[in-house]
Amino acid sequence: MINHWVALPFCVTAVAGTLLLCQMPLLAANVVRNGGFEDGAAGWRWINSRQAAATGAVDASVAHTGRAAYKITNASGLGPDVYCQLYQEVGVKPNTSYQISAWCKGEGVRGGRLQADRQWTFIRGVPEDDFDWVRVAGIYITGAEQTTLPVMVQVENTTQALWVDDLEVTEWSEAQKHARIYVRPSRGELLAADRLLVAPHERYWERAPVIQFRSGGDAALGAAVRATCNETGLILRVAVKDPTPGPAGSGPDMYALDSIQIGIETRPGAATLTPGYAATTFELGFALAATGTVNRVAWQPQGFDFNGVEASGKRAGDGYGVEILIPWRNLGLDPFPNGWR
Repeated sequence: MINHWVALPFCVTAVAGTLLLCQMPLLAANVVRNGGFEDGAAGWRWINSRQAAATGAVDASVAHTGRAAYKITNASGLGPDVYCQLYQEVGVKPNTSYQISAWCKGEGVRGGRLQADRQWTFIRGVPEDDFDWVRVAGIYITGAEQTTLPVMVQVENTTQALWVDDLEVTEWSEAQKHARIYVRPSRGELLAADRLLVAPHERYWERAPVIQFRSGGDAALGAAVRATCNETGLILRVAVKDPTPGPAGSGPDMYALDSIQIGIETRPGAATLTPGYAATTFELGFALAATGTVNRVAWQPQGFDFNGVEASGKRAGDGYGVEILIPWRNLGLDPFPNGWR
């Protein structure tokens, strides 16, 4: 059993479209100790700077996954060096990219952030006010001689409650470099280092290139993806190779079981995969259930409209296949400018 995560950032302008494919971590090791707080606060340090009127403790009544999350409250307003902080130092490799992430939930949150490194080179803001579980993430590259990394969740303004859970620091390996697929690019969008891969109209789906992904630790695990399109939407055919299938995921925790997670970025002109969420980012999950139906969930935005989204799948041999159609309108896109067919 493995959780397959295939990320497909998609960008469209009025003239051209760009579809970028990349492999996200499949079995990357988490170097954070007790990131899910299943062992209480073991491995973590709590800091109140300048006597901030703040509290931090494991809360067994709330959890993203597992049995508990960590709850932070702060009655102190914004002030010089007045903050509270949940802190852990983890071991890392020099000259290596890592993805740092945490799931957060809040009530009356102000001034919360996920950060790393003593030089403040990695900071990701937590949403303000009230919000349900959301993943906050980004990429950090270690220095030439760096072997440790401080990871922190910090609150520096009045906050009724901020829960954090499932903190991870995982290696972002060379195997996860992304390839690009250009639908109909202008000459200025083509990069010399890119391999040109055309995502054709659905009527020519046989011409679509097959993008292969394999787990770095086990060649028997992986996926093959074909991307096409038509007047209705973006079409993805994903063939998952998994000789030891497990139960299909469902709901917000789908990613923890067998599933396909798709990231779509609709920001015009985006040239690279940008870590974290933006207003134009979509993160969707699909999982083939034993009944033959395909479960679906949206992590970003949480109110994503699944009306018109089609998904079907079938198990065969040492894996399964899933075909997904996502209407352009659900992504706020016009894919066929100037009458292109």
